[in-house]
Amino acid sequence: MAPSNQYPVSEKRKAVWAVELQIMDEIVRICEKYGIKYFLAGGSMIGAARHDGFIPWDDDIDVGMLRPDYERFVQACNTELSEPFFLQNGKNEKNYYYVHSKLRRSDTTAIRKRDWLSCIAFNQGIFVDIVPFDNIPDNVFLRVYHYVSLSLVGKIFKRYVYFKGIDNPTLKNRIALLLGKILFCFTTPEKMAALDDRLLKKYSGKKTKYIGEITTNYRYKKSRRERVLYDELIDHKFEDRVYKIPKRYEEILNQAYGDWRTPKPQAPTMHGVVFYDPEHPYTDYLEGKRDVDFDLPL
Repeated sequence: MAPSNQYPVSEKRKAVWAVELQIMDEIVRICEKYGIKYFLAGGSMIGAARHDGFIPWDDDIDVGMLRPDYERFVQACNTELSEPFFLQNGKNEKNYYYVHSKLRRSDTTAIRKRDWLSCIAFNQGIFVDIVPFDNIPDNVFLRVYHYVSLSLVGKIFKRYVYFKGIDNPTLKNRIALLLGKILFCFTTPEKMAALDDRLLKKYSGKKTKYIGEITTNYRYKKSRRERVLYDELIDHKFEDRVYKIPKRYEEILNQAYGDWRTPKPQAPTMHGVVFYDPEHPYTDYLEGKRDVDFDLPL
């Protein structure tokens, strides 16, 4: 294990982490109250296993839940959460079309550069990602069809909605933008988001061998794991808290990342460039009361 104190961490990053830990307190409270199983996922699982907390250069927490637990969690949040906490997903926030949820603190700020450039207004407080792990078909032909369907919907729809305001898009994004313009002559973003959600849950209720974090198409191949790897969860230290991770976390991380035990301090965040302010609400920036500076280091 590589102790976090081997790597410098700014006071601002620590303040962002503190907000995220407060959000995690809410997630754990709700999960324990309703008997909902959750586990740290992605980089947060690495952080727990390697650092007993955050990866020193990371800026978020990722939580995973199997689809049935995820749906129960979303339902519970309808009655359990109060300000400043807000569970954000495509069903309760206009202009938010991602197919997983974020639990945000609305009195803080975490504005992604691509969202800012796309001029899309929604809650942009500091967040914890909550991602459902969905069933993946065992049959290889059904799996390919499932992957292609999700990829087509995701690439065209999400690139059109979120990248249409970006200057100098890549060729791939320009093609997606063009296809998106044609597509939305016949449908709406809300209907496309609903289609994306139906595709993700297509094999729910079936006892497939494999599950995965497939809410983004690039993860379909990388995140496919045997369900049995997530059957048993254990407690693990994370900063000054204790969270759940799969008992077989080493197998999961070996498959997903290879040499995950060796720290890679310059590894990029999956969220791209993000402007953080743990002391002021995102609305101050959306309303022009404060200036966003994406060049400020975290």
